[in-house]
Amino acid sequence: MMLKKCCIFFAFLLLTTVSYAAPQKDTQSKQQFYNAKISPDGRHLAVLMDVKGKRTLAFLDAKTMSIVGGAKLPRLSEVGEFFWGNSERVVMKVLKKEAWRPEPIYYGELFAVNIDGTKGEMIYGYRNLYERQARGAGSKFKKKKRLDGSAEIIDLLPNDERAILISSTLWAEGTHPSDTHWVDHGSRLASVYKLDIYNGQISTKRIAGGPVPYTTFMTDATGKLKASYGKDKQNEFYLKNEDGWQQVPSSMLGNNFTPLAINHSGDKLFALTNKATSTQLYTLNLANQEYTITSPDSELDIESANITLDGHDVYALLTKQAPIEYIVLNQDSMEAKIFSSLLNVFKNQEVTIVSKSNDDTQFVVKTTTGDNHKFYLYNLTTNKLMPLS
Repeated sequence: MMLKKCCIFFAFLLLTTVSYAAPQKDTQSKQQFYNAKISPDGRHLAVLMDVKGKRTLAFLDAKTMSIVGGAKLPRLSEVGEFFWGNSERVVMKVLKKEAWRPEPIYYGELFAVNIDGTKGEMIYGYRNLYERQARGAGSKFKKKKRLDGSAEIIDLLPNDERAILISSTLWAEGTHPSDTHWVDHGSRLASVYKLDIYNGQISTKRIAGGPVPYTTFMTDATGKLKASYGKDKQNEFYLKNEDGWQQVPSSMLGNNFTPLAINHSGDKLFALTNKATSTQLYTLNLANQEYTITSPDSELDIESANITLDGHDVYALLTKQAPIEYIVLNQDSMEAKIFSSLLNVFKNQEVTIVSKSNDDTQFVVKTTTGDNHKFYLYNLTTNKLMPLS
C-alpha cells in the first residue's frame, strides 16, 4: 500500500507535463467512438462504435488494442449506454430502431455479455432476442422470458460481482411500445430490485417503491437508497427514512433544482439550483435539510458539474463563461488533480473523465469541442496520454 501511494505521489509530480502521444497522419481512418470505458481491472476497453450504420460494442485488449470480443445485437436492436458490471461482463441498454424516428429509442431493455462475446443474455426486457451466432466459439444470444416493463440502472453495486440495483416500471397490462395504443409507462410507479447480470433473475423482495411517477433514485456509497426525485404535477424531491419517503418542500429547492450526488458518508446531497440570480452548487444536509452554498464564486453562473466516477462527489464545475472555464474543487482528490492537468493539455475544450481502473492507474478521458468529441487513454504510471479515437 505504501509503495502504491509513493508511485501515485511521484506520478502527480509529473502531471503538469503530461506526455501526449500525438495521433498519426492517417487519423481520418481511425474509428470514431460514441463512448469508451475501461474495465475495473484495467485489462480491457469497451468501445461503442458505428458498424455499417449500427451501434455496436467491441472489447479491446487495453495493451495491444486488439479486438477480443464484441456484441452486435440482432435485427433492429442496437447497443446504447453501457456499464461494466464486473471485469468480465458488460451490461448495456438496448435501443430499438423505428422507421418513423430519427434516432433509436430505449424502451427499458437490458442486455449483458462477457468480453469474449459469450453468454449474451437479455436480462430485462419485453422482447426475445432470437438466437444468433455471437463473436466467440459456440456462443449464442439466449432467449429470455418476456417482461412487460422498463428498467433503469440505479447503482452498479461495485462490491457485488453478480448484481446491480435497478428500478422496474411495469406497463399497463397487454400493452407494449409497438402498439399504437401503448400507455406511457413513465406515469406508473417504479419498484426497486436487485437484478442478476448473468441470468436476469430479479430479487424476490422489493426493496422500495417510487413515491411519484418518473422517479430517479439516488444511493449512498453502500448502495442504500437515500433520495429520489420525479414528477407528478411538478418536479418533486424526496428523502428516504425508516418511515418511507419524506418530501422536501419545493420552496426549499430553488429554480431548476438538479440533484447530482450523495456524498460518501451518506449525509449530504450535492445539487445545482438557482436560489438567487445564478445557478450554483449547493450542499443539502439530509438530516436538517439546511442548504450551504458550495460554489467558490457566487458571481459565476454554473452550466454543469463533473462528478467523481464513484458517483459520490463533485470535483469540477463548468461555468457559462466563454471561452470554456472550469472551477476545480477539492484539489486533494486524485480525479481533481488529474482533471486540472488535463485542462492544461486540452485548452478551451470540455473535458470529462469517463472511467478508470480500480487501481487508479488508467483513465479514459473524453474531450468535446462543439459537436465533436474524442477519447483518450491516460496511464498515470507512465504519464502517457494515448488517443483512442
